[in-house]
Amino acid sequence: MSQILAVTPLHENVLASNEVATRQSSASSNPTVLADVYNNECNIAIWQRSLDPEFATQLESYVQNGGKLTAARQLNVDNAVSYIKTLADEQPFAPQLHAYIAELVDMFAYLFEANTVGFRLSTLDRAMCPRFHVDRVPCRLVTTFLGPGSQWIEHAAVDRSKLGHRSNSSNDVEWGLIRSIHDINALQTGDVALLKGELWQGNENAGIVHRSPPVPANQPRIVMTLDLVD
Repeated sequence: MSQILAVTPLHENVLASNEVATRQSSASSNPTVLADVYNNECNIAIWQRSLDPEFATQLESYVQNGGKLTAARQLNVDNAVSYIKTLADEQPFAPQLHAYIAELVDMFAYLFEANTVGFRLSTLDRAMCPRFHVDRVPCRLVTTFLGPGSQWIEHAAVDRSKLGHRSNSSNDVEWGLIRSIHDINALQTGDVALLKGELWQGNENAGIVHRSPPVPANQPRIVMTLDLVD
């Protein structure tokens, strides 16, 4: 899979300091779309991917019966698979889960020429980051195996002066962060997104604005993230 992701190395694609920040999303059902994150104008690249229906059903049943998937570790790419195979290894959905995770670790490491990645797998019964924000990282991979996906806003639709603050207004439209509730986009379950952050060189004040979605009662989310490790 990684061989199809032809990219420019991270340090070679830098926005000149005098250029105006204009950003947009890029989405496709083809995984090669993830390489679009290297375009200066792109601050979120989305691989619109569907999960295997049987896997989704088995995973939902596991969670409804009290099961949780939780892991956090720095993974050396060369031996990542051996660790991944220990996750929920007795469950019927485990082989497919392992294949999904291993594929994404391989793709992420290839895209960024990384030997080590920060891996996190979480079962969440509430929104961990309920307010819109930007990440102080170069880039983060996010995917949801179960439940609603992360919400995000196009660069041109957000008033960044409102980030990190909140008046007594009850919602983001009243507060002036966005003009309309329809400005809020959402990843679908299974989608794989690369979220460009504030620490991507040349992307200052242009990191993708996003948040955790509301989590319905008795319907936890299972979310995986990958980060670059210094």
